[in-house]
Amino acid sequence: MAIIKQITLRLKFLAVALVLNNVCQLDAKIVKHTFEVYYFSGSPDGVYKEKILGINGKFPGPTIEANVGDTVEVTLINKIQDRQNTTLHWHGMHQRGSLFEDGTNQIAQCGLPYGSFQIYDYNVTQPGTYW
Repeated sequence: MAIIKQITLRLKFLAVALVLNNVCQLDAKIVKHTFEVYYFSGSPDGVYKEKILGINGKFPGPTIEANVGDTVEVTLINKIQDRQNTTLHWHGMHQRGSLFEDGTNQIAQCGLPYGSFQIYDYNVTQPGTYW
């Protein structure tokens, strides 16, 4: 009898977890951005520099806001004028099940060549603020 109660409780817990997961998925959205990486000149720290590597002409780059359950989709376009390769790495964002989206150059993927683009696509699975 105790085993049947345990199984019943576990099934109820599973049912509640599935319902909550489905509710979270109903509110989920796709958060899309396009990041063009290239050198520009400016004074982001108060000191003028001829060559600042940034995203969309900004340093630091744009903020991505998303909620747990959302999908982040970032199109990275390499426009770095000296033709170096680049990648995006999501510091602190776990990429379980999406290792290729991790962006660590020569570890999780090859660098993206000049003139190429890549679409990074991953699900947000953890709350917080990340760099």
